[in-house]
Amino acid sequence: MSSLLNTEELKKFIYLTAILFTAFMLLLVGVLDRFEIGWQTLGRLPAAITATVFSWAAIVKWGWKRWPFTLLLRVPILEGTWTGHLESDWVRGADNPQREIPIVFVIRQNLLSLTVLSFTEDRHGISYVAQLLKNEMANTVKLVYVYSLREEFRAGEGVQQGTAEVRVIGRQGDELRGEYWTNTKTRGRLILIRRSSQEVGSFQEAKSKWNRTPWRTFVE
Repeated sequence: MSSLLNTEELKKFIYLTAILFTAFMLLLVGVLDRFEIGWQTLGRLPAAITATVFSWAAIVKWGWKRWPFTLLLRVPILEGTWTGHLESDWVRGADNPQREIPIVFVIRQNLLSLTVLSFTEDRHGISYVAQLLKNEMANTVKLVYVYSLREEFRAGEGVQQGTAEVRVIGRQGDELRGEYWTNTKTRGRLILIRRSSQEVGSFQEAKSKWNRTPWRTFVE
């Protein structure tokens, strides 16, 4: 899990906080005081601050992906279940690339944090640092994360650590393509498409839900 706020997002946070607080103050002063400004106006400050805090709590949890906050905050919505394939030890131009392995991503996201869960048939992983990198000039969005990966059925293998960088592709941001590197000196590439905004709990659950349609591969 990691914060998604950079300098630009922090500015938006400050501006939106000011807008919300001003709107609540105007509402309270208008309804309760008929827009008469005086000492009683100071008494409306605690209520306006409380309303602003509760509004931000709602925005962080689910409001950020609703209009008009999608336009104001412009945070890519990646949450949900993704399916696709990975290739391990992939080398560009190789005549005999490694076989493709089915993989599932479950992305959990709110305005301030993002976590990537990954599942293959015998492994599961979780990110502990994740960051969305947006380049407005290049019109690109990348998801960069550091993760740990554990093998479920092989005792003594330990926990593998790795880093991945994937690009969010498409007008709706429904495809992920990128590469990963591990501390065991292996690397590979990933390709996934979004299947649902809902989460699954395992690789087997995803396989049973979407076993009739092909999972995205590098060769279509």
